[in-house]
Amino acid sequence: MSTIEHAVSAVDPALQQLDTEQLLKLSQKVQHILDMRGDLSLKVAMRVTFLVRFTMILFGAVTISLLLLMIALSARIGALTGAVETMNTHFTTMTADMIVMRAHVHDMEKNMQSMPTMLTQLNEMDTGMNRMDGNMGNMSQDMNTIRANMDDMRQTVTRMNYSFAQMEQSMAVMRQDVNHMAKPMRIFNNMMGR
Repeated sequence: MSTIEHAVSAVDPALQQLDTEQLLKLSQKVQHILDMRGDLSLKVAMRVTFLVRFTMILFGAVTISLLLLMIALSARIGALTGAVETMNTHFTTMTADMIVMRAHVHDMEKNMQSMPTMLTQLNEMDTGMNRMDGNMGNMSQDMNTIRANMDDMRQTVTRMNYSFAQMEQSMAVMRQDVNHMAKPMRIFNNMMGR
């Protein structure tokens, strides 16, 4: 008989009974811990499954929303592009009209270049009128008024020419901005095959 077998046979039966009860209690505790661990694993698995399902549903809803948005945008893009093209056409026409108006104002300014000669002649006429009788004094005042009006008219025409030049620059910038705004729509139309 080996030493281990001899030691086992020498163990008191009450001690063996105690060890069996302790082993049974220990086994029950281990089983309880394993059951708790299984329940926790099941709860974690259920929560992970719920989160995965919720995420997939949310992702599907976002995907459908984006698809509907793309369909709505695709349905409206033609009208939007048409409106931008119409605006571009109107701005082009307005720019051309501004160029014509500026040419007319330039012609008016050219025609007004004879004003200094007229002013000189008016001064000479004023000098001649001052030599006349006292009744010609009123006429001299009228000539001064005409001269002041001519100066005002020339200044007004100069300001108009400057204003039209600024307006033409603004219209050119607006036309560039409209072309720049229409570029993404043209690219999108090319992508959509329109």
